[in-house]
Amino acid sequence: MIPKAIFDNTVFNFFVRFSCADLSNIVRTIISNGVFIPLEILNEMEKIAIDYPEYQSKIFYWSDQIRRNRYYKLCTTYDAIVYDFVKSRIDKGEAEAVAQSQKTGIRFFITDDLKCQPFIQEHYPSIKTYSTFFLLSIAEINGLLPDYKKVFKEYHQILNYQKFGISKKKKHKAKLRFEYTEAVKNFGFPYNKKEISEKTSVDKILKN
Repeated sequence: MIPKAIFDNTVFNFFVRFSCADLSNIVRTIISNGVFIPLEILNEMEKIAIDYPEYQSKIFYWSDQIRRNRYYKLCTTYDAIVYDFVKSRIDKGEAEAVAQSQKTGIRFFITDDLKCQPFIQEHYPSIKTYSTFFLLSIAEINGLLPDYKKVFKEYHQILNYQKFGISKKKKHKAKLRFEYTEAVKNFGFPYNKKEISEKTSVDKILKN
């Protein structure tokens, strides 16, 4: 179980588009004390709702939940010095997330914007930065996904994986193996390299 996490707006991209799994209920099961959303990220979410009217009702539902500070909470507490240092190097939403992590001690940051991850890992290694697949991995390990392969396929469909270049595909596959392994370690399960390879084999799963 993860105690708390900060979410980027990119995670909600999967919330509103997934049809074969209810990610909101899954998250409530695997993150015990709530999900925290920086104000800048909430603003970005609401801008996306205007640009994509087909998802507008779902996005506004989540923004309302965040503003009500229930399980999903608006977080405006952050380290101003850290924020000023980071905001010129990565997106403002992610910069606010990093500054909040440093101020609040919340160590899990979930984002599907891979551009910010190398910077965070170099300068703030105490922040555990993962993508939505990390959440799906935890859900699979704990038996919360009745049809993992179907979820895996839809995840890659939303990512538009087929249009990835060779280099991007290689990095993506490495990320899947890393995050599934991290999920296994987080719950203290035995490390099984063969099983992890099977669960993250993009080419094999997408073919079947």
